[in-house]
Amino acid sequence: MKKIRFISVIFMALFTFSCNTEDEELEKLQNQNSKPDLVTVKMDFKGKFFLTQTSLNNMKSESDDLFGIQFYDNTNLPYAYVVGDNVSQLAVDLHKEREYRIKATYIKDGKNLLHYTTQDGEWGSPLTTENRLGPNLNQVYYSSTDHLSSIAHVDVQDTALNSYKYAEVDRYYGFSTTFTTTDTIQYLTLDLKRMIFGLKLRFDLTQLEDQSVNQIRFSVNGYGERVFDIPVSEGVAILEIPYLTIAVPERENWYEALNYAMDDNYSEDISISIGTFDNHTRFFDGIITVQRNKMMVIDHILEEQETVGGGFGT
Repeated sequence: MKKIRFISVIFMALFTFSCNTEDEELEKLQNQNSKPDLVTVKMDFKGKFFLTQTSLNNMKSESDDLFGIQFYDNTNLPYAYVVGDNVSQLAVDLHKEREYRIKATYIKDGKNLLHYTTQDGEWGSPLTTENRLGPNLNQVYYSSTDHLSSIAHVDVQDTALNSYKYAEVDRYYGFSTTFTTTDTIQYLTLDLKRMIFGLKLRFDLTQLEDQSVNQIRFSVNGYGERVFDIPVSEGVAILEIPYLTIAVPERENWYEALNYAMDDNYSEDISISIGTFDNHTRFFDGIITVQRNKMMVIDHILEEQETVGGGFGT
């Protein structure tokens, strides 16, 4: 297999949060926003999207993209969260000279790709709230109980609800360990990394004895398996999948899973199968290694496989 660099991501947006209250205790704090105990915090994510070449700070109001941001206090309890599509004119009040942590995720075209429950007014994971109260977009909620519980989880609930793992969406994620507020308006920088890998496949079937194969079944396996139907033209099947979400296999059930995938050289093993719809593993059934934010290129002459795990060199 040959590996080529897929994309590099630098991410830019200006987040300042508009406020609303939920818990009674935090509501009192919000009403005291003119007191010196509170400080307004703004966030700055630097960079741009590769696909659109559009800086996030120039993003139009009511974009189809979605983001979620979760704040935690110095006891590691939820403090405030927001789900939004408009990064202009948002602001959050924090206590000065205290420690906080942040997690944030961004889903490109999330409104069209994520599942949405009309009854609850809730977007699917990773933007689902713990209490399913249906937050208004771009409205900050202060709560020590309700929060974006899946913001760092690998699960992504797409519109068909069949792709929790290896969902075909363009997702970003970032977190801060701790930061301490000062006594003035404060700007924080958070590095969001692209939590995807890509696959580019070219299968040459011209040397098969059976030349009647007119479509290939390719699957990325795991719960929420991704299955692709590749037509064969003149003995060749070609498919490009620009982004599949990473799964962090060793920690996929952890709610902090994505924290372990931030390294630029992060890689993981995935199981794939190549065959026909009559025989799913006819040509290959095994493991390949992919890197975060890279395109894996598979260019191979397909042959009949008698044993599981054959077919590709490294």
